[in-house]
Amino acid sequence: MSECILYKKLDSKKVRCTCCSLKCVIPNHETGECGVRKNRNGKLYLEVYGKPDAVAVDPIEKKPLYQFYPTSTAFSIGTFGCNFKCTFCQNWDLSQASKTNDIENLTNSYDLSPKDVIKICKKKKCKVIAYTYNEPTIFTEYALDCAKLAQKEGIKNVYVSNGYQSVETIELLSPYLDAINVDLKAFTSRFYQELSGVRLAPVLKNIKRWHDLGVWIEVTTLVIPGENDSEEELTNIANFIASINIDIPWHISAYYDAYKMEGKGRTPLKSLLKAYNIGKKAGLNYIYTGNVRNSETEATFCPNCNAEVISRYGYYTDVHSIKNGKCKKCGTPIKGIWSDDCQNRLVPKKITDPNEIHAILYPEGSKNQNEGQYINFFEGSTFDRERQILILYGTQTGKTEQIANQLYEVLIHSERTKKSFDFRIVDLDDYNPENLPLEKNIVLLTSTHGEGEAPDNALALFEYLESKNISQNSSLLEGLKFSIFGLGNSTYGDRYQKMSKYFDTKFELLGAERLYQRGEGDEFKNNIQISFKKWFNNLISSLCENLGVKEQNNILIEKSHFKIKYLENIIEKENEKEMEKEKEMEKEKEKEKEIEMEIENFSTSNSNKFYNSKNPFQSKLLEKNELMKNGGDRSCVQVKLNLKNSNIKYNCGDHIGILPKNSLQNITKLAKILNVNLDQKIQITPPRRFKKVMTIRECFESYCDLTGPVPNIIFQTLSKYTKDQKEQKCLLEWYHDINKYKEWNDENKYGLIHILEKFPNIQLTFETFLQFVPRIAPRYYSISSCSQYDPNSVQLTVQILANGLCSNYFNNLQMNDPISLFWKKTNFKINNKHPSILIATGTGIAPFRGMLRERLYLKENQIQEKFPETFLFFGCRTHQYDFIYEDEFEKYSKLGLITNSFYAFSRDQQNKIYVQHKLKEQKELLQKVMQNTEAQILVCGNPNMSIQIKETFSQMFGKKGLKDLIKSNRYIEESW
Repeated sequence: MSECILYKKLDSKKVRCTCCSLKCVIPNHETGECGVRKNRNGKLYLEVYGKPDAVAVDPIEKKPLYQFYPTSTAFSIGTFGCNFKCTFCQNWDLSQASKTNDIENLTNSYDLSPKDVIKICKKKKCKVIAYTYNEPTIFTEYALDCAKLAQKEGIKNVYVSNGYQSVETIELLSPYLDAINVDLKAFTSRFYQELSGVRLAPVLKNIKRWHDLGVWIEVTTLVIPGENDSEEELTNIANFIASINIDIPWHISAYYDAYKMEGKGRTPLKSLLKAYNIGKKAGLNYIYTGNVRNSETEATFCPNCNAEVISRYGYYTDVHSIKNGKCKKCGTPIKGIWSDDCQNRLVPKKITDPNEIHAILYPEGSKNQNEGQYINFFEGSTFDRERQILILYGTQTGKTEQIANQLYEVLIHSERTKKSFDFRIVDLDDYNPENLPLEKNIVLLTSTHGEGEAPDNALALFEYLESKNISQNSSLLEGLKFSIFGLGNSTYGDRYQKMSKYFDTKFELLGAERLYQRGEGDEFKNNIQISFKKWFNNLISSLCENLGVKEQNNILIEKSHFKIKYLENIIEKENEKEMEKEKEMEKEKEKEKEIEMEIENFSTSNSNKFYNSKNPFQSKLLEKNELMKNGGDRSCVQVKLNLKNSNIKYNCGDHIGILPKNSLQNITKLAKILNVNLDQKIQITPPRRFKKVMTIRECFESYCDLTGPVPNIIFQTLSKYTKDQKEQKCLLEWYHDINKYKEWNDENKYGLIHILEKFPNIQLTFETFLQFVPRIAPRYYSISSCSQYDPNSVQLTVQILANGLCSNYFNNLQMNDPISLFWKKTNFKINNKHPSILIATGTGIAPFRGMLRERLYLKENQIQEKFPETFLFFGCRTHQYDFIYEDEFEKYSKLGLITNSFYAFSRDQQNKIYVQHKLKEQKELLQKVMQNTEAQILVCGNPNMSIQIKETFSQMFGKKGLKDLIKSNRYIEESW
């Protein structure tokens, strides 16, 4: 451990690390993103100084550096930690270890001071020290001290890096660094943000910086099938390198499955050869393939006469046609760093046994190697492993995360459990499934996404379990006890609870034992909280019984477990300095954004940037038009949102996720009820659900769902905070009788803010309120426009509901008001080659409007003149008021984009007529179309409608027939 050079002290014993481009602000007793630079009482320390965990003598070609002292050996060192979190990391056991463990609890394999490193280099006759294996930037102070001593001894220094250094680090290190290989992993922001957790811009900027400083640079791209192997992306990478210098070597390496990314398979040689040819076309003089054996594409050729000047096969290297750094045949300079004693030798490079390193420094014996790759989430635990319980959650919209957090908060504070068990909660994004066989007790909460798929953050777990053959791995999870709770909506039919059932069955088949049976929460029946409470209490009883713990009474959601720190609003002189620093940081961020825009302009690719709920695109409202006809009692608006400079390229049927905000009216009401100052700055711990520092206004506006459905279990809690007996009676009645609650909720659609208004004697503190208020989750809307007509905007069709959070957010928006959004791809697509049956009610018509507009574009531009048979079934309340887009659909019918239309207006006659009635009337037509063609059925509407439509088709085609249509992707539904 050694105090860092690269950091700045801030107030409240915080520090800002300036080592890499993340510029982490680190509170006292915490580490930065890398996990190895720790704040100890306002000073930043490098915890791995002098403590490498990986040490070896490697050929320089392994780094890979092909034109820097070829055939020389490099003494290679690496530590724990990394500032990236690449899902495909091939050294993840080193790079990610410090992110899930306190660094103090990680046992390193070596103790090597900078002097020791030089001593080993001289003993092993290594020309080079390579700082590699994990990201060397994070241990720059250690590397710097080694590099200074090495330079005095004539030993060269090289980095193998992700290229995310700060300007300060580059300036500090560049006088001592001789060469660097930078990973340019891709050329899209999406790839870097989604798969590595960082931004692309600093990497590109730093490649140019290192080159301009005169450090020899080579670039490596790991080509991952389906991720960065498109012709456009490879062309962008090659063009970027060439724009700096055509003499920069480009290494194109083959990928193999590693860490969290599996199922991609090894990169085909043809993909590498495609990239090789793209590099040549871009004008690059030196291109190499890696992780494959191909002597032709591993060799170095003269850029002038094309003579082979260095032959390679793996790490066998023969420098046979270079003299004084020039081609022997034509005298053209071969760019690189050369040495006369590297000439004319064919040297197989054998990696030295790391134990030899110990023998040099410790002749009497070597230290034990660190064993195993288990990432211990229970560091410093006073409990044995039998009582350690890991809570994992898979979530798509955030609901499962809320339930998991609720479970965790109660468990760690309840007298019943806190003294008997040791709990940890982990997002499945941060969990390596390879550790499953080493766990003892797991509680898994998960939802089901899309067409019955695992949530995005649970995909790695799903793929890991899928890869395990039952007959060969029936005892893989022996010793593991588990229980699973699933969240879902029973209106989704066969997809309901599909993932919770899958995980439950798979765990058992692989030898795990249930702690308690699987639980189900059904959003459609509004019983998630009730089912969860019952399952939770039975689970705890089972845990206690299994481990011999005496049971005690427990109440779910008893008190607030959040701690609120109220910060001073008066800014003193010291705080003014900090504000100035923050402004400087904001300016730097703005510059970075400008650079990112330059990168996007440089790119010839039309691929999407990566946006999600945590990283939304900042759009604005361009248009808002009422769609309902005059005289109706409801409102439905079409909104047009800006996409300019987003590089989002959506398809018809995709979704836009909106991050809504509560209205000022509701925020003000809540502030009055809770008696708080909206401008008060606060810091909330634990911060899992909230950003660390904000105002109460920001908290209410962006985090607290004030108008969404209220889980009925909350009424039990609220009943304890009112002394009014009538209010208590009503609240407890709703809590115990789900039917009364559901009847009341269906009639009123009240949110939490309305409950607090309805029961004025409820007395809550701000802290208590935060405990149970639902968190705002993104709202998703089907896109109702066609990007070909206007790629710089997107249109949504929004039904305005009385207490709808997002619809009222839209209703209150004014022109050019900002709005945060992100794009989400779906499989809800129309097939322009086969007949289609389109079925929708209300705003469910939105995606079909977009699809038909796309057909109109294809027809107008003579791309496709004729389209297959298309039958539209649409239902709404009344023809006069509620038939949105009527004129447009008449136009599409006249142009032949729709073959036949069948409309159901439920309230235009005494007996209600719905879409399913129109389907039954056309039974023979539909059976004929589905049986004689490859027609598809697309259904879009509310869950009740979807159930009725599915039942109608089940009667038409039989249950098995409908299942076959669903399996073959010929029956696709989208409901909400």
